[in-house]
Amino acid sequence: MKICIKHSAILRIIKIGLFIITFTGIISNSQESYGQEMSPPSFTLDFEEGNLRGWQTSGRAFVNQPVSSNQMMSLNGEVQFTMQGNHWVTSGTNRLTGTLTSNTFTIPEGTLSFLIRGSGAFETRVVLYILDQIEGRIRAEYATGYELEVERAEWDLSRIAGRTGLLQVIDESGSDNISVDNFVFSQFSNFGSYPNPDVAVFDPNVIYDPGDQVQPTAELSLSTSFTEIGSVVEFEAFVDPEYENTRYNFHFGNGEQSGWQPSPETTHTYRQSDRYEAFVEVITGPSGLNIRSEPVAIEVLIPEVSLVLNADKTNVFVNESIEFSGGSDNDSVSMIISFGDDNFRNFDGSVVEYSYPFPGTFDVDLVAYIQEEFAGSQTVRINVANPSLNLISGDNFVQTGNTILFSLQLEPARPEFTYEINYGDENTESFGIDEQINHRYNTPGIYRVSAIARHPNEELIVNSNPLQITAVDVRVTSDRDILQVGERSRLTGIIEPGIVDAEFSFIVGDSTFSSATPDVDYTFNSSGDHEVTFMATIDGRTFTSNPFTVTVQSDYTIRLITGKTEASKDERIQFTAMGIPSNLLAEYKFYFGDGEESEWSESSTTFHSYRSNGSYNAFVEARIPGGEYIQSSIINLEVGERGFTTWVITVTGILVVLLGGYIFIRGRLKKKSGRNTKPKGKIDTIVTPRKDLGNQQISPGSLININREITIKPVKDIGMQKIKNVEHLLKKEWRQNDESSH
Repeated sequence: MKICIKHSAILRIIKIGLFIITFTGIISNSQESYGQEMSPPSFTLDFEEGNLRGWQTSGRAFVNQPVSSNQMMSLNGEVQFTMQGNHWVTSGTNRLTGTLTSNTFTIPEGTLSFLIRGSGAFETRVVLYILDQIEGRIRAEYATGYELEVERAEWDLSRIAGRTGLLQVIDESGSDNISVDNFVFSQFSNFGSYPNPDVAVFDPNVIYDPGDQVQPTAELSLSTSFTEIGSVVEFEAFVDPEYENTRYNFHFGNGEQSGWQPSPETTHTYRQSDRYEAFVEVITGPSGLNIRSEPVAIEVLIPEVSLVLNADKTNVFVNESIEFSGGSDNDSVSMIISFGDDNFRNFDGSVVEYSYPFPGTFDVDLVAYIQEEFAGSQTVRINVANPSLNLISGDNFVQTGNTILFSLQLEPARPEFTYEINYGDENTESFGIDEQINHRYNTPGIYRVSAIARHPNEELIVNSNPLQITAVDVRVTSDRDILQVGERSRLTGIIEPGIVDAEFSFIVGDSTFSSATPDVDYTFNSSGDHEVTFMATIDGRTFTSNPFTVTVQSDYTIRLITGKTEASKDERIQFTAMGIPSNLLAEYKFYFGDGEESEWSESSTTFHSYRSNGSYNAFVEARIPGGEYIQSSIINLEVGERGFTTWVITVTGILVVLLGGYIFIRGRLKKKSGRNTKPKGKIDTIVTPRKDLGNQQISPGSLININREITIKPVKDIGMQKIKNVEHLLKKEWRQNDESSH
C-alpha cells in the first residue's frame, strides 16, 4: 500500500503584541527536527544524509542502512511503501535479527513522534530507554506499529524529561520486519492533548497553532452496551464540526481495529467474554488533525448453554468399560469430554466408551465452548475400584533354616479369587485367602516376595505389594581349632549376605564381649574344649551362629634347675622353674625336700639354704590360670660329705614290642664299681607314649636305645612321677628292693 505524505506550505505565526514570540510547536524542514531551546541530539533523526550517523548496529538486520525509495521498488515497478523523504531504516524481509541503537541524549520536555511500520508483534519494536546508574536500562516507552501500516507514533516525555535516554530499533522475530523514520521532538503533542501510539502519517513540516482554529471533537456510539459472544455490534462515529475527507479508525478494545476508512460506521463481533473499552480515532480538519473519542464500555457475555452428561455406571472396577452420553441444546457450541485422568476427546453427543486402567475417583467433565470461549460444563463422578492385595510377612529378616510366616489380605474380599505367592527363591505356592503359610529359606540371600490374586475369568489380576526378605546365615570360625594354653586365636564371624550395618559380639565359654568388627583376636588362658559363638544384631534382631569348638591343651612340662647338685650346709642355693611360657602368668611353689616349701609366687626363681647335711629331693609345682597344676621331676641335692649310690639298668638283646602304647622293660640291677652298698631287688620302668603308636618294634636306632646303660639314682619313695623324655615319651619307673620302695 502506498501512503502519501501531505505537505503544507503555510507556517502560521501568531504575534500577540508581546516582546516574546511564542511557538506552540516547531518542526523544521531540516533532517534534524527538534524544538526550540533544545539542544539537538547527536544522531540523525530522518536519515536523509543517507547514513546512520550517531546510531550503532548489532546483528545483521540493519546492515547497509538506510534504504532509499528506489530500493523499495517491487518487481512490477511499484513502490511497496514510502516514508518521509528519500531514506529510512528498515529490517526488510531478510529474516535477520539485530538492533539499531542511538547515541545517548538528555530527554527534553514535550513529545517525541516518529513514523513506524511494524507487524504489531513485540519482537519488532522501537524502545525509549532511561539510563539509570543503579538499575541500568529502564524501558520507558515502546511502539510496535500495526499490520504493516505506516503510522506515526508519539510519546509524552514530560514525566521523564531531564533524564538520560537512548532509542533502540529492535527486530528479534526472524520473520516479521520493522521500518522507522522522521523522529521529531516537539514542545507540544502533534495529536492534541492525548498522545497516541497508533496514528496516521503526520506532516512534520507544519507548525500548528491550536488557538487559530476550532478544535474538532469525536464521539463514538454503540448499538448495545451488552452483547454475547458471536453477536454483531454496530459502531458509529460522530465528528463536530464535520470536515470533508475525514477518516476513521475504530478501536474495539480487544486489540483489534477497523483500519483507516472514510465511513463513520462499522461492525464487530467479539469472540471472548470480557469488558472492553472501544474508541474511534479520527483525522479531520484542513490541517489533518488527529483526535480520538472518549472510550465507551461494552460488556461481552457468554450465552447460556444447557449441558447433559450421563454415565451408564458410576461404580466400576479397573478396566471395566463405561458408556458416556449427553449433549447441548446449543448447536453453535463445541464440546470436549475430559475423563479426569489427563485424557480427553472431542464430544459430538454420540456414545463414548472409556475404561480406567487405575483405581481412583475421577471427575468426568463435559465442557462447552463458543468461539473458543468457555460456555459451561457438566460433571459426573466415577469411582474406580481395584481390589487391594496386601502381602504380609512375620519379619523381613530371618535366619537360614528358620521358618517365616506369610499371609494375604484382599480388600474388598472376593471369594472367587485364587492366590499365588512367589517366594523369590524359585518356589511358588497356591493357597486360600484365609490361610497362613510358613516358608523356610535354606540359602542366605535377599529375596523379593510377591503374590497375585486372579479372577476366574483371567481378565482381572491383582498384584500384591512386594516384600524384601533377607535370609541371614551367621557362622563363626577360628584360624586354629587346637592350641596351647596362653596362645592366641583369631575368631571370625561370617554374615551372609554381607550386611555392614550390624553390631557384633562373641561368647567364649562363660565370657561374652562385644566387638566393633566381626573378627577378633582372643587368648585362651585355660585348657579344655571351649565353645565359641558369634552373634550379629541387625535392625534390632540378633542372629546367633552354631557353636564352634576350640580345644586348648595344657601339655606343659616344668623342670627344676639348681645351680649345683652338691652343696655345703647353709650354702645359699638358687632354684629356677623352667618350661612354662612367661605370658601364661603362672604361679610357682618350691618344695626343698627338707620339710620346707615356698609360698605361691609369680616368680619362677627362689633361693634356699639347708641347715643339715644329707641327701634332699626337691621339686617345683606350677599353677597355671584355670586351676591346673603341673609338677616337675625330682632333683637330688647332696649337702655335706655324704655321697650317693648309682644303680644301673642294663638292657641287653631284648626285643621290645609296643603293645597298646606301653613299653615294659625289665632289667637287672648292677652294682657300680667302687660302691660298698649292694642293693637287692629289681627296677621296673614303663614308658608311655603321648600318642597311641600302635604295635611298634623297638630295635637299635629307634626311639630308645637298646644295649646301653640307663643310670638310675636311688631316691626316697615319693610315688609315681611323670617325666617328659626327649623322644616325647612319658616315663614311669619304680624300684623294689629289700629295704624300701622308691
